[in-house]
Amino acid sequence: MKSATLAMLSVLALAGCSGSGHESRNAEATQENSAADVKMPTIDISTPDKAIATYWGVVDAARNQAQSTIGRNFREFRKEQDAMLSKVMTSKALPKPSNPVFETFARDITSVDVETESRAVIVARIRNTTPLPTGAALSDYAKQARETGDQYKYVLEKDSTGWKVAEIWVFEPIIKHDWEKDVPSDSAPFVPTLTMDGR
Repeated sequence: MKSATLAMLSVLALAGCSGSGHESRNAEATQENSAADVKMPTIDISTPDKAIATYWGVVDAARNQAQSTIGRNFREFRKEQDAMLSKVMTSKALPKPSNPVFETFARDITSVDVETESRAVIVARIRNTTPLPTGAALSDYAKQARETGDQYKYVLEKDSTGWKVAEIWVFEPIIKHDWEKDVPSDSAPFVPTLTMDGR
């Protein structure tokens, strides 16, 4: 799943982003408190719209649980990482620690089409509403991306227990101007090409 993989990579990448030690300690305390707030939502898959709202709730709970786990374990990992890097980097060049960010999203259903007794299609627009860090400066592109968000299409299938997500499509507006299937993924195994983590 491309989106899940990218989300987890973002979580890991954010763990090494800049921030002062004081901010880091506050972030760690917030992270530990937030971990206690991660709860599984009530499951209601009786209708397509309730099923997609429940799906989003489960996705948020799973992502926040993963980020909480990373936050709890990261302090010890960071000590080991700093000890290794300090042998080859100046203290000025060492990455400043911070904890993973709990992202928030605004989701708006734009259409629900119940095609058959067992198949429905929901289109929704999703925007990232995560509060901006102090001092963050957004590019015009990033500002527009936060304002407009992205369009997703969910194919739901009904079984004996209720409606469930079977496919997720994302609209690609720049090159293809069409829907691309994201889940389940038909892509070949990931081949690393970027050099950023090796710099």
